[in-house]
Amino acid sequence: MNLRARLMAVVAAAVFAAVCVMGGCSRQPAAPPLGIDAQLAAMVPREATILGGFRMDRIRTSPLYEEYFRGRLPMGGDTARGLMQFQEQIDEVLVAVVERDSLVLAKGRLDKAAVEAKLREAKAPAATVGGKPGFEQNGVAVVLLDGGYALAGPRARVEDALTRLGKNVVLPARFFQTAQSMPASSHMWVISVGRLPVLELPERSNLANLPRALENVEMAKMNADLSNGFKMSAAATCTTEPDAKQIHTLLRGVIGMARLSTPTDKPELMKVFDRIQIAQKERVVTLDASLPPEMIDELAGTFGLRQRLERR
Repeated sequence: MNLRARLMAVVAAAVFAAVCVMGGCSRQPAAPPLGIDAQLAAMVPREATILGGFRMDRIRTSPLYEEYFRGRLPMGGDTARGLMQFQEQIDEVLVAVVERDSLVLAKGRLDKAAVEAKLREAKAPAATVGGKPGFEQNGVAVVLLDGGYALAGPRARVEDALTRLGKNVVLPARFFQTAQSMPASSHMWVISVGRLPVLELPERSNLANLPRALENVEMAKMNADLSNGFKMSAAATCTTEPDAKQIHTLLRGVIGMARLSTPTDKPELMKVFDRIQIAQKERVVTLDASLPPEMIDELAGTFGLRQRLERR
């Protein structure tokens, strides 16, 4: 290499180093979107197809908290309920779905010793999970970690998550970009990048035909703000444009039928339907709703969702 080439190489290296210093070039992964705790993001299973986030510190201040969220989450099933008994101490929850398994990751102001004592009092068998002391009952393992972290789910899923504990691992790429498009102020959000799970809807619900149509959704997202009622934005990307049209038609039909069946003594329901907007553009169907607190019960009762919550 001649002298000129060497000088050019030195200059190039110096410029690259300066850019790295000025631009923060490092091996640190990008901060998770939506304000997700970095350690929770790292423990999300790489193969998860559905991921939901719940900011319990914000949801607790919502008018809907006592009626709809105390002791329960819209996803996670029995696994989530196991941890939600301590929800007053939990500030953030991620629920990751892998096949038929749900892994619940939580962080807050959990008093590790006190929670462990309560689990022992409930006769939960002690177990070693991924080299960590924990509990395992009815197929669900629970591990409490220093720093206010907790994990609950099938043993294999919890052990896999623990292998990434303390490592600089970003949120799986399949969720990262979509999460970036959502408002950081969201109280709750869900992203699905695979086939949607079967919805547990009442047989007589106006939405009973929806699950079959949703089989053709390849990506879906939803985020909601519960600070003053329920403000939601949702979008579903379908396999083909005709699939999107089918879902769009079905959803508009449901709203139309609900309007026609609205009792004359409940004019307030018509105002609920006016606040739900459904649209389609090519393969994407969107649904936006903005409902004040007093309209939530009306909507839940109309679509048979109230009975479902009460059965829980």
